[in-house]
Amino acid sequence: MAMRMVPQPAPAQPAQAAQQQAPQTQGQLSLAAQLENLDEEGRRQTLGGLLFPNIKDILEAKGRTEAGKITGMLLDLPDNEILSLIPRQDLLADKVQEALDVLDKESGPLTPAEGPGASVNDDD
Repeated sequence: MAMRMVPQPAPAQPAQAAQQQAPQTQGQLSLAAQLENLDEEGRRQTLGGLLFPNIKDILEAKGRTEAGKITGMLLDLPDNEILSLIPRQDLLADKVQEALDVLDKESGPLTPAEGPGASVNDDD
C-alpha cells in the first residue's frame, strides 16, 4: 500500500506573510502622514509615546532605568528610521544598546541602585 503525499500550501505562506505586513506598512504610512501635520513638539510627543513603553521593557530586562533619556536620544533620529524601529523589537533593542553604550562612555554605567529615583541615604 503506497502512501499518498498531500501537497502542502507552501506558496500561500509568503502571500499570507505579505498580507500580515501590509497593514503594518499602511499604518506606518498613515502615521508618517500624521507626523507631517504636527509641529516638532507634537511629533516628539507622538513618537515618544510609541517608543517609550518598548524602550522601558528592553531596559527593565537589562536592569536599567534610563528609558526617558534613551527615548529622547532616539527621537533625534529621522522620522523614517524611528518608524522602522517601532514594529521591529530586535532593531529597537539594537538602537537602545547603542544609546546605552554612548551613555556609559560619557558617565560610566549606572547600576540599578544608582539610577534615577535611587535614594541618596542608605537609611531607608
